[in-house]
Amino acid sequence: ARVYGKYLDRDDEQVVENVRTYTGGMALRKRMSNTLSGSLALEVSGQSAKNYIDAEDVTRESTPWDRLGYDQTAFKLNLTSSLIDSVTVSLLGSWYLKSFDAPENPTVTYAMTSAHGTTAGVDVDWAPSRDWNHFGFYAFDRMKAEIDANGGDLNDTMTSHTVGAGSIQSMLPGHLRCVTSMALTRTKTPQKG
Repeated sequence: ARVYGKYLDRDDEQVVENVRTYTGGMALRKRMSNTLSGSLALEVSGQSAKNYIDAEDVTRESTPWDRLGYDQTAFKLNLTSSLIDSVTVSLLGSWYLKSFDAPENPTVTYAMTSAHGTTAGVDVDWAPSRDWNHFGFYAFDRMKAEIDANGGDLNDTMTSHTVGAGSIQSMLPGHLRCVTSMALTRTKTPQKG
């Protein structure tokens, strides 16, 4: 079993003055063979924002969705296979439940109150030598949101696809690494009417 956690407190100064995020969880790992291992994890995470800048100007079109306060619980599954020494393939999946019932969130007439969703993805890692590592990944996220719209409830589904690739080169092993990466995301969100 592995227990992990992370806390980040950063100044924003664009939409809010300050954003705090946290993540904590426990993962159970199992090696099933020389080439296959997996893990099952329970993870809790959240975000809180302090002092929205120009909160009175927030409308349904300008709601800062990525800065909203939330609490999330997720169950995560990971299967990893190394059929040959230099290549590792991981299959990832999760189910999550998210609540946006945070007192600091701005009050608007089109507000997300809760959401649940699933994620799935694949990571491929190729290490042809000790000094070179190349990777690529694909991730899919489907979230169904409960939205309070003008006093009525709506259910909207949002999906996103992300692909990425990169490489890591050890310039001075143990001291200096060069990381190059890029990612592209395509998101489909409902039109607010």
